Amino acid sequence: MTPNIPRKMVALLILAPTIPELLTGSTPLWNMMNPVNFLVLMILYGFPALILREYTIGRGMGYHGLMFLGMIEGVLVEGLAVNTFYSNSQAVGLFSSYGRMMGVNWNWALYLTFFHSVYSVLLPVMLVDSLYPEEPLMGASRRTYMVIAIIGILLLFNLSGDAYRPTLPYYLLSIGLIALVIVLFRLKGEGSMIWEGLSFPPGKLYLFAPLFVVGAFFGLAGHVHPLIHAIVGVLLYASLYNALRSIQDVWRASRDLLIGLSITGLIVALVSGRHYIIPPAIAFLISAAYWNRSRGTVASGYRS
Repeated sequence: MTPNIPRKMVALLILAPTIPELLTGSTPLWNMMNPVNFLVLMILYGFPALILREYTIGRGMGYHGLMFLGMIEGVLVEGLAVNTFYSNSQAVGLFSSYGRMMGVNWNWALYLTFFHSVYSVLLPVMLVDSLYPEEPLMGASRRTYMVIAIIGILLLFNLSGDAYRPTLPYYLLSIGLIALVIVLFRLKGEGSMIWEGLSFPPGKLYLFAPLFVVGAFFGLAGHVHPLIHAIVGVLLYASLYNALRSIQDVWRASRDLLIGLSITGLIVALVSGRHYIIPPAIAFLISAAYWNRSRGTVASGYRS
């Protein structure tokens, strides 16, 4: 095990929960600093990101493949842990009725699955891969322990007294969605594009988060038919997937994605009044500017 490996693992385990949770305000900084809370989030976010990274490296896949499989993380978090796919509480706001059918918040589920695949899996992995040389980080036995820990955390969430617990068919639906991601991944072929010609501009990735989160997810919700809302999300996600196939400068791509989500966090803070998002958003923006001066072009070691 080389000296870079522990450092890289720690970086990924920290970034995987902090980027999506702090920049959306889902977990305020003071809650994140609680060691128990952070450990739970690190297992729920960091362990799946690490396992998926090792899987893609072991098979020579590109970051687009990692992002596609990253949808599994979205289902784990939102469909099996906090269960927002099915809750009709204030936690999902407008989406407790908009796009809700047969007890499932379909539009919320779609966008959150995509969001986590990009910002809980893809972005943290790209950031650490651009800071340290690409290399496998762990063996099969460590992955097994991580899977057991993830299952334990899922049980912990669902046995919690204040947790929303759907009935058994909905748990089975979440498991079925994970299986669907894997089947679709195998059927379509990891190297193939989704809708030829549809691609997000690689040099404008900082625009993706504002367009996806602010423009499509929340901006269109309630103003267009839920089906149109869903189609826009799918098209944006597919365009990012296709763009990743040709990206060579991993640092610039990850930096731009981080800047875009940080700007989105600032917008959300101003619109929603969750001003506690502002300090971490500014901190990430400053970090991106600092790293930009210290890093050159880092070519992807993943197959593209």
